[in-house]
Amino acid sequence: MKRHLSISFLFFSLLFPGCSKEVGGLPPAKAVKTPSIPAAEVVFQDRLEEKIGENGNYLLTLVSNFPTITMDSNPDAAIKINGYFQNEEIYFNEKADKFFAEVFRETPSLTSYPVPSYILDSHFTLIFENDQILSFVRTDYENTTGQKANTLWEAYNFDLDTGNLLSFQDIVTDEKKALVFLAEYLTEQMENPQYENI
Repeated sequence: MKRHLSISFLFFSLLFPGCSKEVGGLPPAKAVKTPSIPAAEVVFQDRLEEKIGENGNYLLTLVSNFPTITMDSNPDAAIKINGYFQNEEIYFNEKADKFFAEVFRETPSLTSYPVPSYILDSHFTLIFENDQILSFVRTDYENTTGQKANTLWEAYNFDLDTGNLLSFQDIVTDEKKALVFLAEYLTEQMENPQYENI
């Protein structure tokens, strides 16, 4: 799962002004200026919650820090972006409730003796901001099987004028050429010996 990190950071690199020239066959990204003062204020809402079984076992730990955006200059866009994160948080909570219910239904023995706490963790990091764009990396860590945990990285880029989540097509000038480059780059990364045991 860690190989997803490559595409996330490559996706973000397309937004940076320093990557606007064609490099190694990658088509230039659409121009983005970088002012000194960001347009938005970002506050992360830290959360740590433990769901406890009937006998006091800690069956599930929830960790998250969903962002809240404030923009005095464009409150409508901020409302739109916040609505997106609120929906993601609702989905996160529903997933937690579903798992917690399944523990009791499918494995009742887990409520009768001490067990390790299972974890759902959704963590956002702000990696780029200017007066046009906010860029986040989301890291989801899930250990709900008691065996090997899963980790997923995802990239989110918001247009501060509209509040829209930017698509891949929004930030590249030649989609076909960019996809070919990404496929070749990811193939090269997966063949890297350092990823052999991931």
